Amino acid sequence: MGIIGRWLRVLLTPGIWLAFVTGAQAQFLDGIPSIWNGVYAGVHAGGNLIDVSSEAYGYRDSWEKSSPFGGIHVGFLIGRGNLAGGIEGDFNFETASESAAVDLASLGVPMSASAEYSYNASASVRGRLGYTFDNVMIYGTFGYAWADTSLDVSVTPGGSAHISQSFEGLVYGAGVEAFVMPRVRLRVEALHYDYATIEEDLPAVPSLGIPASKYEIDPSATVIRAGVTFQLN
Repeated sequence: MGIIGRWLRVLLTPGIWLAFVTGAQAQFLDGIPSIWNGVYAGVHAGGNLIDVSSEAYGYRDSWEKSSPFGGIHVGFLIGRGNLAGGIEGDFNFETASESAAVDLASLGVPMSASAEYSYNASASVRGRLGYTFDNVMIYGTFGYAWADTSLDVSVTPGGSAHISQSFEGLVYGAGVEAFVMPRVRLRVEALHYDYATIEEDLPAVPSLGIPASKYEIDPSATVIRAGVTFQLN
């Protein structure tokens, strides 16, 4: 999908959710104001399991890494009766990284290399739709996901390189949220981030008899996090 298609997905996903919620209010729900109505902001923290698979020069590798993270979220909800829905955006500060090193001297090649892959940050824009029981809401969520990663490579003899790469994809999950004070809510949710595979061209290394190749990388993440949310109006 091209850049125009990706941004259309970003813009249309919240619109579809908002249209659904507004239509439901008008046609199926009563007019009793909901305690869930309004704009909110909060913080969250938890743990994630990053799963990255890659292939280059005919060699396929994969790794999993669990790590803590934290972030912020902001959004709004519209509620009537037992339904509540809205839009939420979040930004997460990630800490996952993985490193590897190889020394080819034992194979008669005077070369060594090391690499470190880092999962730096992630964000999403999601619709939320939930069923409420007074001050408790069980909800599902779906939307657009983004992640920032980097790869640092060092080759001896040779040099070093820093490569930054952004990924886009979908995120979906479910959670439970409850008021613990008139304007304070607590939540627990599980999310899965499914990013699109990215391909890059890699040059040949004639001195080692290595032909040109494609570099493919396909990351995903599963997240469990808890948060506190403050109702702003």
